[in-house]
Amino acid sequence: MTPKELKNDKEYKFSGKKITWTISGNSLFLEVELDWVKYNNSGITLPPDELGRSTNWHFQLSEDSITSLFVCNWDLRRVKDNLKLIDSINEKIAQFALEETI
Repeated sequence: MTPKELKNDKEYKFSGKKITWTISGNSLFLEVELDWVKYNNSGITLPPDELGRSTNWHFQLSEDSITSLFVCNWDLRRVKDNLKLIDSINEKIAQFALEETI
């Protein structure tokens, strides 16, 4: 994934996992459906520090506390030089992201 590809396509889904990056206006959005238990045991924190500071993010924990939806956004102008890191971020969070079902 290159920054140009994301800017041109406006959306990028990580193959096989429920990880979606979207550009809308001046914002970059990340949405991940994740296994809450695996995430808590992973030692990894969201939002990913590699992109820079995000002040607008949250988790929506399911009623059974097994899965969660993570949503985050960044000011695109502040992170545009780091978009090349999206693939490495995906690899890091794929371990606890839910599988995409057809």
